[in-house]
Amino acid sequence: SQTARPDAPTAYGRTKWRIEQKVIASGGKVIRPGQVYGGMPRGLFGELLKTVRRMHVLPAFLPSPKVQPIHVDDLVLGMLRVAERFENCPDILCLASNQSVTFTAFLSSIARYRLRLFRTFVPVPSFVVDVGVKLFGKRTSLNRLSSLFDLPQMDTESDLRQLGLRLRPLESGMNPSGDCRTRHLLIEGRALLSYLLKRQPSGAVLRNYVKVIYSLRGG
Repeated sequence: SQTARPDAPTAYGRTKWRIEQKVIASGGKVIRPGQVYGGMPRGLFGELLKTVRRMHVLPAFLPSPKVQPIHVDDLVLGMLRVAERFENCPDILCLASNQSVTFTAFLSSIARYRLRLFRTFVPVPSFVVDVGVKLFGKRTSLNRLSSLFDLPQMDTESDLRQLGLRLRPLESGMNPSGDCRTRHLLIEGRALLSYLLKRQPSGAVLRNYVKVIYSLRGG
């Protein structure tokens, strides 16, 4: 976990750090992923999907916490490569985008690219989350959210390079398929076929267009 460190503000982060020490002592490797997204709506990502779908107005926390995203498929590929190159890997590898994004931008990407929804963001002081944790207890989703406000920045560039791992852009990975290629082909097909047919093409025609493009020269 990116939260893992001996002086982490949450018991979760401190526990993760202690587990890391046991893993390293037994000859294992530790992978610290950033904010995992994509795939099935599970974990924190699943909770964020539900929140963005349900709420038309979302908080823009100030100051805004930052996250370093990584698509679940890219993370799995990285884990496989660690297994393949085990002896040459450092004890701790950090896998995530080296460029962090604000939590507000991350939520906005969920709305725009994953759910195709428009959402309004209003400024909210970050201390509101800490107050909520104290009022409603630590066994709430607010406690998971509060851990975002104290994430250390990870330098992931060297680890990604060592594994030969190129992460997909957030805009692309947020699509339900994990790739925006099909969406771009549909947009292209609509423009081209509207010009040729002098009318808007049907959904069936657009789908056939995409299938043909994928079948030619590897897409």
